[in-house]
Amino acid sequence: MAELDYQSLNVFINRAVHGDSNAFAELYAGTYQHQYRFAVYFLKDIYQAQDALLQVYTYALQHLASLKDPTHLIEWLEQINYNVCYHMLYHAPDAPSGKLLRDLSYLESAIFLMSADQNMNVNDIANAIERTPKEVQHLLKRAQKKMRRKEIPLHTSTVYNDIPASKLDAKGADIILSSILENCGYDTNSISIAAFGRSHLFKTETYALQKTLLALILCALLALPLLFLIPTMQVTERIDSGSKLTAYDIRAKSLLRVKSVSAQGRGNDIPIYETAEKVYTVEPHTSGTVTVTVTLENGQYNSIQFQAAPQEQSY
Repeated sequence: MAELDYQSLNVFINRAVHGDSNAFAELYAGTYQHQYRFAVYFLKDIYQAQDALLQVYTYALQHLASLKDPTHLIEWLEQINYNVCYHMLYHAPDAPSGKLLRDLSYLESAIFLMSADQNMNVNDIANAIERTPKEVQHLLKRAQKKMRRKEIPLHTSTVYNDIPASKLDAKGADIILSSILENCGYDTNSISIAAFGRSHLFKTETYALQKTLLALILCALLALPLLFLIPTMQVTERIDSGSKLTAYDIRAKSLLRVKSVSAQGRGNDIPIYETAEKVYTVEPHTSGTVTVTVTLENGQYNSIQFQAAPQEQSY
């Protein structure tokens, strides 16, 4: 479950205690699915689970002012939920298992009952109470150790049906919420469960700054090789169809854009112009060594030299 926003939680609890139906609806909307899932797994019946949900939140609203530490809201609701579900299944509190469970924490006893009396495996229990299988296994072993000391059987032969769907739709949640508010003498809430969207009780995991910095670092790492990328060049000799002079096409190959291109021969600049994308043409008027330099946007450059052939005079 996402981390609670305790500042917002305080505000909603105070408003709900003072009769704000919509504030309690926010508390309910942010927590009911978790409590319903627990009840479904525990009771193995969606209708009993809905009845349990009604009892849990009716009790919670009636005693909300007694919750001194809002950070324990979820644990408090879980304890209420467990007690409600336990009494719905086990009507004889003086039974041996009932007596023993008083020596266990509520979570230990809940896990033990799910495992021993309802034949649930560790993964199902972990899903029901939103703990890791490792945590469940640890608590189950601790509960079983206490059971052995009391010489209480660790399993029963009861066979249960498959666990039904454990998600309550917004319409059903609204109906239960209306009954809770009515039972407690509150006005009907004016905002439906579906309208809440993401609950304001939990911190939004935006981490915008961290994500931006991480993205920038990743981009920098990916772009780092580009800082040292140099262009490669290929020279092709041809006869210009118009001037009949020997021309040289220099094709620059690079992932980056070309910043500038220059050509020199015998210490003088030679005109060079772009004839296609990253293709540049130079027509030396004299023979000799020609040096063409291509500079990329990253500041890296490369030069290529070739011997320009003597130009034939045309008359």
